[in-house]
Amino acid sequence: MQKQKAFKDIDQIPIHELLKIPLNQLRIFQVPDYIKEALEEVKEELKTKHILIRPKMWVSEEWICPDGTAGIGVPFYLGSNRLLRMEKKEVGFVEGETKEKAKKLIRHELGHVVDNLFQLRRNRERIKIFGKNSKKYPNRYDIRPYSKNYVRHLKDGYAQGHPAEDFAETFAVWLDPQSNWKKKYQNWGCLKKLLYMDQLMHSLQGAKPVQYDKNVYYEIHSMDKTYGKYLWERKQKFNSKDTFWDNLKLGVKGLSKTNKKIKIKHFLSRYGKDIIGPVAIETGLPKYLVKRMIDDIKKNNSDLMIDRILPSKEIMSYHITDKAHAFINEGRHFIRL
Repeated sequence: MQKQKAFKDIDQIPIHELLKIPLNQLRIFQVPDYIKEALEEVKEELKTKHILIRPKMWVSEEWICPDGTAGIGVPFYLGSNRLLRMEKKEVGFVEGETKEKAKKLIRHELGHVVDNLFQLRRNRERIKIFGKNSKKYPNRYDIRPYSKNYVRHLKDGYAQGHPAEDFAETFAVWLDPQSNWKKKYQNWGCLKKLLYMDQLMHSLQGAKPVQYDKNVYYEIHSMDKTYGKYLWERKQKFNSKDTFWDNLKLGVKGLSKTNKKIKIKHFLSRYGKDIIGPVAIETGLPKYLVKRMIDDIKKNNSDLMIDRILPSKEIMSYHITDKAHAFINEGRHFIRL
């Protein structure tokens, strides 16, 4: 009974105790209401397209559609404001924190659901256009921010990671009533994928699924790893060092030309948030990676003095963008799957 009382309210549990609690004892078993609403709205989009599927949804460790299934797992941290804040602080980003963001993720995962239910991976034309789903998933992939061979739906150039993700991303853009894909992707290499998707989905209108796995996998009920271990694994996956970050010490020493100095860590602490957006837009990198870049710059150059006058936000944004472009073009940057 005492153990039950301790777990009653996540917000009241001391952090050192919270980290020791298994995920399946956090008692976050219900999908948040706004996620349910998002799913219902996307199901209406499916209905408009006459795609007859009824996806399930459950609480899991991350956004996921297990192979062969007809459902979507939703991250448990979305069910707790405290865990949501912890995810942002420790991992650096969260996925699906608003209804609109959740709808983008749901459309993507439904691409996998449709793929599973109709066994589309066996379609020869689909294999020719997207590649084989059987291709081994990489731990990481190079991102080409300006490539026009892939749609741009989720961040990180996610379509570039694997043929299955390329298919799901293309489906998401096709399904989104606001995407205006015929105009937006005109003269892009990925237009042929969208046209094929349009043709393929038209052929499935009113069709019943070929297979239907009613089981639920990777459900939070079955996960006995501790919350602390979960956070450690997430940080290892998304925050590990690599040559891109180790080498991005910015070369800011070249900016120091006067005697009016300020520590770069103080400058970036004050203006870093204003720099993230412009750099993300210019490079195509997701904001959380740009934030990590700026954090690394502050850490690696903690005592470096730069001009108080010269490094305006615009100049610093340009300099970071220039360095990021160089490393992307050299193929040193990658995104982890």
